Amino acid sequence: MGAVVVRDRFGRSRGLTLGTLGVLVVALLAPGSPAGAATADRYASAAGSGTACTASAPCAVGTAIAGAGGGGRVLLLSGSYPDLTVSGGGGTASAPVTVRPASGASVTLSRVKSTAPYLVWTGMRVVTTFYLNAGSTGSQLRSMHFDGGGLFLRAAKITVTDSEFEGGHSIDGIQVGNASDVLIEDNTIHDYDQSIDNGYHADCLQIFDSSRVTVRGNRIANCYNAGVILSPGGGTGMTDIVIESNFIQSCVVRSPLCGGGSAVDLRPPKITGLVFRSNTVLAGSTRLTASPGLVADRNILGYLSDCAAPFTNTVILAWNTSVCAQPSALGVGGTRYGEVDFRDRDGGDLHLVDPTQARISGAGSVATAATDVDGQALDTRLAGADSVPGAVLGAVPAPTPPVGSGGGGSGGSGVLTLPAGTGTSSDIPGIDAYFASKGIAAASFTIPVNGRTLVSGTRSASRWTVSWNLTGVPAGLYTTDAVVVTTSGATTTIPVTIRVVPA
Repeated sequence: MGAVVVRDRFGRSRGLTLGTLGVLVVALLAPGSPAGAATADRYASAAGSGTACTASAPCAVGTAIAGAGGGGRVLLLSGSYPDLTVSGGGGTASAPVTVRPASGASVTLSRVKSTAPYLVWTGMRVVTTFYLNAGSTGSQLRSMHFDGGGLFLRAAKITVTDSEFEGGHSIDGIQVGNASDVLIEDNTIHDYDQSIDNGYHADCLQIFDSSRVTVRGNRIANCYNAGVILSPGGGTGMTDIVIESNFIQSCVVRSPLCGGGSAVDLRPPKITGLVFRSNTVLAGSTRLTASPGLVADRNILGYLSDCAAPFTNTVILAWNTSVCAQPSALGVGGTRYGEVDFRDRDGGDLHLVDPTQARISGAGSVATAATDVDGQALDTRLAGADSVPGAVLGAVPAPTPPVGSGGGGSGGSGVLTLPAGTGTSSDIPGIDAYFASKGIAAASFTIPVNGRTLVSGTRSASRWTVSWNLTGVPAGLYTTDAVVVTTSGATTTIPVTIRVVPA
């Protein structure tokens, strides 16, 4: 078919899916022409002109679309296309017009602004911006590659699927504003940094002033300000926003270009009917406040910033211990503390290593998502976005949650309490919690006290083994830096405090 095929950071191919093929079949068979007559393909090129719109005499893209009948195809020849404004033509709900590369063609779009309805854009690369403005009702983007570009949705009945968004600078990957009935499904959105001082911040996905938006089955990571954020916008408010079955991370490795705001920030001043369920959220904070009609169920949260957030059936790995000893949701409605291992945190593969670690009691009768991040039937016994078909689960784990900065562990706060003298322990809680709060998947660490390396830790399986030699170190607090080796082999430093107590 000549579609572009790219591979995202998770190794998934991005070619035409069955859904895309279905749209093309509809485009070929739709009743937009007299019985028995096929709608002729129209050809366009970057330098096209005239009205013939044939393979040998291609026209401009706008001309080709304006003249395409319902169910027709506009085939683009290879090239880098100048700014496009599409305002005429379009299809219908039953017979959309498909815009795609001609067979064997490679197409790069710079800036696109469309107000034409029911267009299916598929198989092309976008390097700057793509606007679906009011009037582009029913349009779809499938198997697209946004290579440094951003998508801005300002219309109704928009679908964005099977596409990759990557490498943008001081721009959002996808921004939804003043839109309704939007589906964003099975996309990869990653690596939008803040390298340009243009007054904007880079989010993977930002939504504001919109209604009936569903965000499902996406992989989202490494965006400067937030993975997913619901913003105030113009103050119109939002209704019926569903965010389910996604892998979401903030900045996996923090740097000036990826500062690590929130993984998810769901605190708009005006919203009703927010559903946030069956997501796995790591490498950054989760921020959520109560709102009318809220459902916040069956998530795995690496770090919860708002201690009063009303989660149910959720596994919380760490939280903001400077605000509370424990979140109010712990022990209520099936929510619990936990430690969960993932295949490759740094690489964005947040599938479970041991499904039992994500097991929940399943309290209450709240509606659940139908599928997980891979489109498999959701296992309602598990929190997070990954279901494991056929998994034999153990009992619901009940590890003791760390409390504050005491309890002999870090408590997620960066204070490690150890007795004077020497020792080794594999039962110190809160170490993973603290690293998670910093967006780090750690494999080992060393900590100097008074200029000497006196504390070290190594992670194996699902626990840490910590050794120390504090002989001769007086009791007290010692603020220092831990040198951390991540699971990917990188080295970083983070602040820690060692509390030495009498043996």
